[in-house]
Amino acid sequence: MKTACFVFLALLLLETHAQSDTALFDADYYLTIPWQTAADSTPEMQRILRDTILALIGREKMGYKRPTEEEIRQLLKSLSQEGLLKAEQEGKEQKSPENSLKTEWEERWKKIQKKEDLGSMSPEDLFLAAFKKERVRAHYFMVHFTGDGKNLGNTEVSYDSAFADFTFYSIPFSQYLDSILIPSARSKINGTDGLFHSKQLKDFGFEVNLNEWVYELRIDLPPEIKVLQSMNFGGTSEPRGTQIKPAFFSFYANLSAREGFNYNNYRYYEPSYTKEYDYNRGAIYLDMDGAMALGGFVLESSYSLKEPQGEETLKENISRGDVRLVKDFYSLSSRLTLGDVGGVSNLMIYESMAGIRYEHNERMFDHSRPVRSHKVSFYLPRASQVEIHIDGKLNRRLFLPSGYHEIYGITGHSGLNTVQVFVPDASGTLKEVRYDFELGDGRTLFKGESRYSLTSGIMRSPTHRPATFKYHTDEPGLNAEYIYGLFHSLSAGFLSQLSKQNTMMGLQLLSSNPLGYTELFGLVNADSLFLGKQLSLKHTDSSALGKRVELRHSVYIDRPSEYLENLNFSLSGYFQSSKYNPYLFRPRDYASDNFAGVFGNVSTAFLQTYASAHLGVSFYKESEYQGFTDWLYGISVSKGIYGLSLTANATSNVGKYYTSYSFSIGAFYAFGIDKHRIRLSGNLSRQYYNMDSYYVKNLDQNEPPDFDYETDYEGDEYMEIPGYSGSRLYKRATLDWSWSDGGRNIGGQSYSANVAIQDNLGNVYSGFAARHYFNRAEIGVSSNFSYYENPYGNRDTRVLVIGGRVATSFMFADGLWAFGRPVRQGFVLADVNNSLSGSTVRVNYSAAYNTDYSRSGSLGAAYQNNIGNYGVNTINIRLSDMPIGAWVEQDQYYAIGAYKQGYALRLGNDVRTFMQVSLKDERGFLSNIYVAIFQLDSKNKITNKRATFTAKDGTLQMGNLIPGEKYRLGFDPSTYIKDIEIEIPKDAGPFLELPTITVERE
Repeated sequence: MKTACFVFLALLLLETHAQSDTALFDADYYLTIPWQTAADSTPEMQRILRDTILALIGREKMGYKRPTEEEIRQLLKSLSQEGLLKAEQEGKEQKSPENSLKTEWEERWKKIQKKEDLGSMSPEDLFLAAFKKERVRAHYFMVHFTGDGKNLGNTEVSYDSAFADFTFYSIPFSQYLDSILIPSARSKINGTDGLFHSKQLKDFGFEVNLNEWVYELRIDLPPEIKVLQSMNFGGTSEPRGTQIKPAFFSFYANLSAREGFNYNNYRYYEPSYTKEYDYNRGAIYLDMDGAMALGGFVLESSYSLKEPQGEETLKENISRGDVRLVKDFYSLSSRLTLGDVGGVSNLMIYESMAGIRYEHNERMFDHSRPVRSHKVSFYLPRASQVEIHIDGKLNRRLFLPSGYHEIYGITGHSGLNTVQVFVPDASGTLKEVRYDFELGDGRTLFKGESRYSLTSGIMRSPTHRPATFKYHTDEPGLNAEYIYGLFHSLSAGFLSQLSKQNTMMGLQLLSSNPLGYTELFGLVNADSLFLGKQLSLKHTDSSALGKRVELRHSVYIDRPSEYLENLNFSLSGYFQSSKYNPYLFRPRDYASDNFAGVFGNVSTAFLQTYASAHLGVSFYKESEYQGFTDWLYGISVSKGIYGLSLTANATSNVGKYYTSYSFSIGAFYAFGIDKHRIRLSGNLSRQYYNMDSYYVKNLDQNEPPDFDYETDYEGDEYMEIPGYSGSRLYKRATLDWSWSDGGRNIGGQSYSANVAIQDNLGNVYSGFAARHYFNRAEIGVSSNFSYYENPYGNRDTRVLVIGGRVATSFMFADGLWAFGRPVRQGFVLADVNNSLSGSTVRVNYSAAYNTDYSRSGSLGAAYQNNIGNYGVNTINIRLSDMPIGAWVEQDQYYAIGAYKQGYALRLGNDVRTFMQVSLKDERGFLSNIYVAIFQLDSKNKITNKRATFTAKDGTLQMGNLIPGEKYRLGFDPSTYIKDIEIEIPKDAGPFLELPTITVERE
């Protein structure tokens, strides 16, 4: 039993001291200290006395009328029974205690007739008037501490002998001062003993208010010595906990395997009723990808392996993805990439190539940086509420502490915005702080901001050899982009690419204007002047310039009236010549007519109904195949009614020979029951189409010079393509169901199923999918079944497909390793060492589902495998089986995700000791004695302080002690016990039992 109690007390102390620096104390006991006298010394009597005086003050200050005589009689009777107020017996006639007390109360009430009189009396005078004796003040007691409006828990206050100055110690208050004060002022706040002194704080301008009656300490900081306090108006929060830095060396490898089975059944009706079926197992696919990071450089690649089929060999079924080396330069907002590069850049395409790419973007790593340019600053002489208005409308109210403030991340509409901040001045009068700023579209750059990239390399093409590519050293290529913010609403730049096959130059203009947002691109390219490798100059079309110009415009109008909730419209236009070539390494070897087009769309929400209309037209050079114009137009309307969504739309496409019209109506309804999600939908559409007859040139005949299309089309030189027309009705109904237990934690699972019927019962599709997340892997299975009739083939078909997938990964970071679910971007490994060896680490515990995202075990550390790049990622650690004496500083950490890199978090390297020692004096062991434990530095100055009580047998227990450090034990001044210094041995283990200490009294 004794051992069990000791374990429980040890765990309790560990948990308490890991969270706070305040003492464990008996609140009722200390609240009675101010009233301790020789006659009234028991806690029960003092508690009643305290409640009486506080009730008296509260009743009168709240405006209650004077108690009736009967109320006074009953109150005095109860007080008399407790023995708190006694009549003076010497020299007076013997009377009953009740009559004597009644007379005393009546005399006091004659002097206090009004509420105002009572309110003007000091607590000491009120106490003296109520009880005819002075209050005995305590030099040492506990208070609830509020610093600068923040709840900082409890702290211990110690008065000097004259009650002129008091000292206290608070780690939360120290940490707050470290974060809010300018360094030159912060270094002067604490006294030479490391404690806070009330007199010294007042000398520095602090407002110090200590209420001994309700045991509250409130301290307000002078605003002049605070650092600038910034707040992101966009709502992003600062990271909490301790940051984990990327490991110097890390890598991960993802592996997934998938397999499928197919069963097909065919049934023919004519000319004879027959059945056929086939069954086959699909090939097994293995997909692998991974990345290795060393000192911030990341090498990444991927591979795929397919099971050979038939006469295929294994080598023929191995393929490799891109291989590249990536290095991010955070201070330069830049990235350098070596290896396989390439992709699409606006309207130009630089195809697969190997080389080097350097890109710079000031928003690449810090998305909040650009919005800091729109900020407003103001000064608050004291903590107060401020109002923030944007464009004349109240946006929000904030209660802010005193000091200098800066609010950034202010958003508004494109164009000129006005911010008004109403703050009180020293006299309390509201003062307006005005700030005007111009806000461009998010797709434009801020004034002076730049974005550019440069890519240089050689052409890459696939080969028949496994896991290789062919790199063409004789086909070099170059791509460059640059864009610069001229103003907040206007950005301009250029684009270019160069190779043997293509040369292209272009300009781009991005504008945010009162009408909306506009993009303008103009690109020009030319065919090669030297064809082949001959030295002769060959003439090409003198107008062989490929041109493409594109104009896009979009606008958003915010609530132009009470009827139109919002109005959106967009307009885009384009022109492209027949010689335009967007490819870097590919010559344009096909003919195309010049064409242009314009397309517009307008949409609005009108009386809770959403409607949109679109119109587009394409212009072509008149030819025998293509008309001069093609038209596309339509309208769509949707309405939501109690969760039921109804839609209707009509579209038309009109060309030279082809015309089509389509109309459709649809509805869907979705609802949830517990974790189930159900969706019902249906659609009905009708399409009309017509293709006119037209004639095309017979490829076996040459066109005669005098051919007349209008009169000679029946000749052998041309043949007729017959026209056709018709209509078709489409019907479709779908039922979808899904269920999930809420996440990707260990044991997480999800299921889904659906069934669809199209046109009639002869076309049915159904599917089922399930996924389960283990601690070290994830699996998924799926099944699809379809049945459809083929009227043209006079048969029906049944197809059943069953597939499965399993995926896992191996992660390594600075000596920690783990098998786990596949890594998405980056990962964190967390495990225990030294004092925490053997404990189980649990990452991101979910109380709602009583499970973890991952946990450590025989297959490696606990992990977080989806650390997002360049954002704050929170990691919560939970240890439920930590040994006695072990110590964990906190349970929350965060990582700023780097590109496909790993992080290592080791817990338990910071060794702490749980100490037990017995204290006694000449009379025996010190039971239930208050003890304060001060940590001392090399100069014997206090650096930390905590407190607790001894047990009934004089045993003192305290955790979270550092081996090799010295500590001072201090006692309640009323005990007159001298301080004791102890030293924890450097080789102390998790548990330390010191010999019994005999204390000395002053």
